[in-house]
Amino acid sequence: MTVFAQQLYQLLDVTSLNNTDNEKVIQKLIEDVLSTKGRLNIAPAAICVYPNFAKLVSRQLNNTSIKTAVVASAFPHGQASTDIKATEIYKAVEDGAQEIDVVLNRGLATQGNWDYVEMEISLFRDVSRSRTLKVILETCELNAEQIEMATQICLRNEVDFVKTSTGKGLKGAELESSRLILELIRAQFEKTGRRTGFKAAGGIRTEEDARTYWNLVRETLGPDWLDAKYFRIGASSLVENLLNQI
Repeated sequence: MTVFAQQLYQLLDVTSLNNTDNEKVIQKLIEDVLSTKGRLNIAPAAICVYPNFAKLVSRQLNNTSIKTAVVASAFPHGQASTDIKATEIYKAVEDGAQEIDVVLNRGLATQGNWDYVEMEISLFRDVSRSRTLKVILETCELNAEQIEMATQICLRNEVDFVKTSTGKGLKGAELESSRLILELIRAQFEKTGRRTGFKAAGGIRTEEDARTYWNLVRETLGPDWLDAKYFRIGASSLVENLLNQI
């Protein structure tokens, strides 16, 4: 594995979010990640799964640097009542999730009901407590103005990461919308000194794809952001691509 591939691997949220996931599938994912850690002494930032697997993952990642991440708030569509979405987040935290990836309510966003969108994000921030909160915008479903509004809401409510995509939409991460998000993160940092993370997800399959976002983050935010505290890449097929370089 090249040095750069190793650096990328440590930024990954290794992900399994398939309709056919079951305990056997997730168990193999955990074992593969831990095996790689044992052989190469490198680890991804997190393993990301559906909330019903939080206990399984968190038990086996205990005493490692790898975080248990789950998707929540009616991922990937966000079409559920606010109470149900908040309950799902609360239960995920109770089951050991250290990081929560929630979805923006795009129906309300495209309708222009930003007050309700902000209420939900604020509630998700509270319910997730001290856990790392990532908000997925699903940028392929929003125009530039809506992406800016949604990002500003995330920044006001001090989420930990703004994330591009669910990986389930018509498109995944794209450079133009990612650049807009990063510029807003930079403006907030220059104004307040608070660092908000950025997560690119969806369609990032090769080292070359990942390098493009690495370079974009470095150029827009600087080298201090090239750390798993502030930069993540959602990955499934990218994992195999990187490990094939061993």
